[in-house]
Amino acid sequence: MDEQELLKERFKSAVSSTVKAISENFDLEVKFGNNTDSKKNSLNLPEVANLKKLQDFTNLRAFADSEALKIKYTNKKIYLENEPRGAISKALYAIAEKIRYEKIGSDKLKGVKNNITQCYENKFKNKKIEEIRTETDVPITEAFELCLRSHFFKIKQNNITKKVLSCWKNLFDKNLKKNLKELDDCIENQSKFNQLVTNLIENLNFEDSDSKEKEEEIENSKENSTASEKNRDDNNLSQKEEEQSADSDLNIAESNFESFNEKEESEQRNEKEIATKQSSQKKKIAKGKIQSIY
Repeated sequence: MDEQELLKERFKSAVSSTVKAISENFDLEVKFGNNTDSKKNSLNLPEVANLKKLQDFTNLRAFADSEALKIKYTNKKIYLENEPRGAISKALYAIAEKIRYEKIGSDKLKGVKNNITQCYENKFKNKKIEEIRTETDVPITEAFELCLRSHFFKIKQNNITKKVLSCWKNLFDKNLKKNLKELDDCIENQSKFNQLVTNLIENLNFEDSDSKEKEEEIENSKENSTASEKNRDDNNLSQKEEEQSADSDLNIAESNFESFNEKEESEQRNEKEIATKQSSQKKKIAKGKIQSIY
């Protein structure tokens, strides 16, 4: 193993030890590379072999510090309970929680603060101010993170960062900045912090396509349910009308049958009366004939 490889192995060992110390999880298995580990108590970090410049090493240390702080200070159950709907809203929520636990660790460990701050500020070195014209050139996630980090970490502003913030200035000044003090007061209370962040995101009133689609799905579901209930009511009404019609036809049939019976009985009575009269007349005639003979 050459000297450079030896230095990288020592660096990996130092980072692993730091992560375990910060997270206070000394049984944590730390691995480097793209191979993700499905083990519960493990952490995957970028491959050290790909690091070329000093800033690359600083970025990896910042990433490792951040992941260690996440393990220590983020309760997954609380996080999920307060998570908003919508892809963009979820992204903003994750950014805020990341800044929360990084802020806690930075206040306790100066080295962690330096790594995280340097890593973030380095992101803007390659940005060109002429490429930033309107808010369409700056994702709301990028501006949101810069706004929160400027507040919590006192990020040094330059022409690029000022331009980025200016694109979303009206929205943030109206619905975000005035509420940042509330977040300061509950930085170590994850439940309260997460709830406030979710409310702040909702108050930004930006269009979140994923959330809108879900709302439309709910509305469609309600409409389908209403339509289904209406169809059931219509079917019940139709069935009831058919039953009433059948009852009516049956009543008419019964009435006609009774009327027919009454008519038949009346005719039978008439025939009996006529037969009786004819029989009586025949008897009289026969009696008259007998009398005439005698």
